[in-house]
Amino acid sequence: MKFTIPPAILTYLSKLKPLVRHHYFIVTVLLLSTVAGVIYTVNQTLNSPTDEEYKGKQFQATIGSKFNKTTTDTINKIKTLQKSTDNTGQTKPFPTGRINPFAE
Repeated sequence: MKFTIPPAILTYLSKLKPLVRHHYFIVTVLLLSTVAGVIYTVNQTLNSPTDEEYKGKQFQATIGSKFNKTTTDTINKIKTLQKSTDNTGQTKPFPTGRINPFAE
């Protein structure tokens, strides 16, 4: 049994032949772009998490757990800070030898 190429495929290949014969640069760029796309897709597939539920649980477990549970001193310090809208009229004195560069 002899294998023959269908005429439709031969016609299609004959249309591409001048492109390949005369435009090596275009073919090379298309080939490299395809290889880069395949590498990027494989890399994204390998780096994506497989279990979204596990990822969500781990994300929720790490956010703010140490700050809220163990550092109540920090929370108390934050609560004692003044707001920028509070105007008490008191300014802290500068250390000796320092001046306010914004004073007129």
